[in-house]
Amino acid sequence: DRTANVYCGVVDVRYELRVPTHNELKSWGVQSLGMQGAAFGYQTVGDTEFTQQEIDYPALLRLDVGDLEECQTECSNIPECAAIVWWAAGFDIVTSTNCKLMNASFNASLRLPGNNFASLQLKERVLVPTVSTLTYSGMLLPGTLYNVYCTAEEPGVNGLHSNMSTITATRVTQRTEGCTDCGSTDPPAVAMLGGWAKQNQLGVVAAASRTGRIFCHTLQINGTEPVTVTAQMIQEDGFSNLATVGGQSIVIIITGLATYTQYQVACVAEADGGLLSIQEQIDVTRRRLNTSDGEVTIGGMSITRGESKEDPQFHVMTSSVQATRLGYFFCQVFPSDSIVSSGVPDV
Repeated sequence: DRTANVYCGVVDVRYELRVPTHNELKSWGVQSLGMQGAAFGYQTVGDTEFTQQEIDYPALLRLDVGDLEECQTECSNIPECAAIVWWAAGFDIVTSTNCKLMNASFNASLRLPGNNFASLQLKERVLVPTVSTLTYSGMLLPGTLYNVYCTAEEPGVNGLHSNMSTITATRVTQRTEGCTDCGSTDPPAVAMLGGWAKQNQLGVVAAASRTGRIFCHTLQINGTEPVTVTAQMIQEDGFSNLATVGGQSIVIIITGLATYTQYQVACVAEADGGLLSIQEQIDVTRRRLNTSDGEVTIGGMSITRGESKEDPQFHVMTSSVQATRLGYFFCQVFPSDSIVSSGVPDV
């Protein structure tokens, strides 16, 4: 919003532990010193560039100038000026001027009768951001997600700079072009391993067949039939987590839900490079989960599965639970088909 020194840094999403601080970005980020802040400019009032109707509002000042730019300059030189009327053809028949300046109290919907012999341009003075470009020339990996963070520091000795919340708000997530496994065309799949429910959120424990990301989506349901959701619908919700290793369980937290309500949950995997699960793979991830009507002290969970050491014909699932306070935890295994059609039993 004003002239400042700007520093931006790029972080590989897979290894990001926290948002970088101002001093860290200043130390290793790319910089643009003395970046210009926003400046006043002019935008058209109304839907058309030219009109025959003048705004019905008293003039702050009327002038006779050579062109539109000069009329705008006159307005910029007066702090109270907020808009102009410029006669591109003709002039004001009362004052014989072609530039009218107005303060901010004008109402653009109030117009004088049209003048068939005049062509007017109505312009409002607005603060226009200055767009600058910083180029990061580091050796980035292809097909990889990166977060970009920026901070601003006021030039001079006072050292005023962006705080952590402001830096966090600058985050932009982008995937570089290309891929590290361009020869693999198999779409990634999600294995739903389990999860838990709180009053206003669900925790989904899942694993992706390839490195990348898992996105999950909830849909409140009232009937018995499953609802088809697409990869785009799931990604739009924005609830995701990184799968740094294929087959490893990760947790996707879905928030903002209603208490004691049944939801259909569905997930999609996105491989490094952007390849998504196909619809058939998404459909088999659908589960019915109910949010809780009471307090739940689970804060995190991981699930692994494999063969029993005692008897290889049996499979074993191991669950590790993080608690928000001391207590007892009870886990149960249910067939996937019943969770798809009926949800988790109330046991």
